[in-house]
Amino acid sequence: MALVVGLSTYALAPSQVSALDAPTFSAMSVGVQIVTRLPIDGVDKVVIINGSNYDGAVVETNVPGSSYTLLDSTRIELVLPTAGMTQDFSVSVTVTNSDELSATFDDVLQLVIPRPPEITVATFSAEGANRKELTLNGTDFPDSSNVLSRSLIALNGVMIPFCTTNVGVTAATFVGSLNVDPSIVSDEPTCYFLVDEGGNVAITDTRMVIWLNNDFDMTATGTVSVDGGPEYVLNQPLSGGDDEDTTDQSGSGSNSGNSGTGQSNSQKAKTPSVAEPAPIVETQPADKTTTVTITTGGDALVDQSVIRRSPTFSGTAAPYSIVVVTVHSDPVTCTTKADEFGRWTCTLADSIPAGNHTVNVTVTAPDGTVTELGPYDVVVEETEQTQLSGNISPESSVPIVGISIVTGVVIIGSIIGLVVRARRIRP
Repeated sequence: MALVVGLSTYALAPSQVSALDAPTFSAMSVGVQIVTRLPIDGVDKVVIINGSNYDGAVVETNVPGSSYTLLDSTRIELVLPTAGMTQDFSVSVTVTNSDELSATFDDVLQLVIPRPPEITVATFSAEGANRKELTLNGTDFPDSSNVLSRSLIALNGVMIPFCTTNVGVTAATFVGSLNVDPSIVSDEPTCYFLVDEGGNVAITDTRMVIWLNNDFDMTATGTVSVDGGPEYVLNQPLSGGDDEDTTDQSGSGSNSGNSGTGQSNSQKAKTPSVAEPAPIVETQPADKTTTVTITTGGDALVDQSVIRRSPTFSGTAAPYSIVVVTVHSDPVTCTTKADEFGRWTCTLADSIPAGNHTVNVTVTAPDGTVTELGPYDVVVEETEQTQLSGNISPESSVPIVGISIVTGVVIIGSIIGLVVRARRIRP
C-alpha cells in the first residue's frame, strides 16, 4: 500500500496498515437477560443485539416490519413484530458498519408458537453408589433464564429446585443476593442441573437432567413433568399379557457425564389397556389452563400456610390474566401477568413481619371476568428454613444462613452471566 504526501509517495509495510474490523455478534438479550427463543404472541419483541464494531451501523433483518436503533458501538436495539406470524420463525440479521464492512448473523433468535413442554423419553442412569440421574428428552422445554422465578420440574407431584452444582456459588448466595425463593434452589439432590460438568448451560429446549437422591427407587412407578406440561409416567406397568422388560442394560444411556458406565432404564410413553399391552403412542399437549390456582414455596396456599417473609407466589389462570396478590395487615402487593399458558409468578417487593397475616388474590381475565381468592390466614415465622418433601430425602433441606458475598461476583439479571462470572473467581 502507498501513502501520498504532497508530491512524494511512500511505501507502507503491511504492519503499518490498520485492519478494519467487521461487525461481530455475541448474544441476543432482553435487557440483561440472554435469550435464544421468544414466543409468537402478537406482541412486538424488543431485543438487543450484543457484539462489536457497530459504529454507524445499518441493520437489515428477515422479519417483515422490523426496525432498529443504534445504541452504541456494541449494542443495537431491534423491534421485531410477531403479529400475523403463524409458524416458528428463525431470525437472521445483517449489520453493515460505517467502514462498509458487513456481517450476517443467521439464526440468532427463534420466534416460536407457544406450546406446552412435553417429555418424550425419560432415562434413568446410575454411576457408582453416589450418582443417580434422570434425563428428560422432549420438546419445547423452557429457557434456562426462567429458573430464578419458578421451579421448572415436578417429580412425583413435588416441585423440585435447580442445582447449584457446577455453578460456583451456593444456594445461600442465590437466596441472599438475588432474592430467589429457597424452595427453587438447592446445593444437594434432588434437583435439576443448571450447569453441566463442563461449565455449559445444561437446560436446552429438548433436554433436562435431574440429580436424584441416592435412595431414590428408579424401578418404582412415578410421574415427572416440565413447567406445567403433561405428566410423563415413569416405569409405567403394562396391564395384562406377559411382562415386558423396558430396561436397557447396554449402559450407553443418554446422560451427559455418564457415558459408557452404569446402567440405564429408558421409558417411552405407553398407555396400558385392560387386556393386553398397548402400543407406544404420542402424548398430546395439554390445553392452556383456565383454572385459577395459587401456590407458595411449592405448596398450595391454604389457611394456616407458613410462608416466607419475602414470599414468591405462583399459580395458574386464564392466559394473559392480570394477577394481584395482597398481604395484610399493612398491605404489601405484587402484580403480574399470566403467560401464554396461564402460568404466573410474583414476589412481594417488601418483606412481611413475623406473625399472622391474610392473603387475598384478585385475577382479572382478558374478557373482564374477575376471580377473588381468599382471604387465606397465613403465618410468617421468625426463623425460616426450606424443607423439601415427597420423594426427596430430609437431607435435601437447605437452611437459610447469613452469607458473605465473594468479592468480584457481580449479580446481574441473567443467570448465565452469573454463572460465568462466578466460575471466573472460583479458587
